[in-house]
Amino acid sequence: YRIGISSEWNRIDPEMIYNRLDLIMGENSFVLTVEEVGHSLGKKYIPVHIDEKIALLGIWGTRITKEEINSISNYIFTKYPRINVVSSRRAKIAEYPEFARVNDFHIDFPDSNEKFDERISSKGRYNLRRSKKIAENNYGKVSFESYPVKSMEAEKLFDKYFRLKMVTHNVQYGLSAEEYVKKYYVSDIYSLRFGDNIVSIILSCEQCPCVYLENLTYDVNYGKYSPGTMIYDEYLRALLYKGKRSLYLKGGDLEYKKRYGSNEDQLVTFKIYRNEESLKSEEQGKEQTGEC
Repeated sequence: YRIGISSEWNRIDPEMIYNRLDLIMGENSFVLTVEEVGHSLGKKYIPVHIDEKIALLGIWGTRITKEEINSISNYIFTKYPRINVVSSRRAKIAEYPEFARVNDFHIDFPDSNEKFDERISSKGRYNLRRSKKIAENNYGKVSFESYPVKSMEAEKLFDKYFRLKMVTHNVQYGLSAEEYVKKYYVSDIYSLRFGDNIVSIILSCEQCPCVYLENLTYDVNYGKYSPGTMIYDEYLRALLYKGKRSLYLKGGDLEYKKRYGSNEDQLVTFKIYRNEESLKSEEQGKEQTGEC
């Protein structure tokens, strides 16, 4: 394989926030090009961030082979003698049976609303319309709104989001809205209201053509109207309108992630060590810190 260095971050695939290491990790981030010599399959663009002893590859959802990983690792180990480990999270790779796999959902958006509607069953569309009509009769207008995270309205929505998460998942983040945004790279926040009541909220990372849904929550007091399903449908349509390429949902077994023509992949998180000494050194470090 021929390995090179590029600054073309817009060529990585998928281009989503957790692969844009230049945006989330800052300095010492760059793109490697990988091209198999003698073949006309084209280049792959692989994000890399160099830390003190670890090189992180930003290849969440990227289709890549074991041979390509080995070539990239050898290049990094040769060019950066201080690097002992090359790591990655959630790569789409068939090899490496020794590493655990996790499921991961994503939706590729069609090029029209008509094609998007074809992904919803007639029963599903009926239930959405019925829930919305009943909610309007009981509470007033059903409204869907979006805000950039730095707006005044977003700050109020974050307060509500934290309260809802305490009820649904008993989660106390211990973060301010600003700290949460910085930690989880949230760019936009969406709300669904029944009249004046905020009934559901979505946090979204939209810095790139491929979006990451950071979190979704709803008010259990309005659960019978399916506000989570309602806001998710509106959210997907908003992303389609914005011209977004795809939406990444991470894994799990929640039903909403399996709808709207989503794709489920089995992804691998792995570490490649320079040598046996590097592996032993990391294991000893874990023992000393009590991580084992």
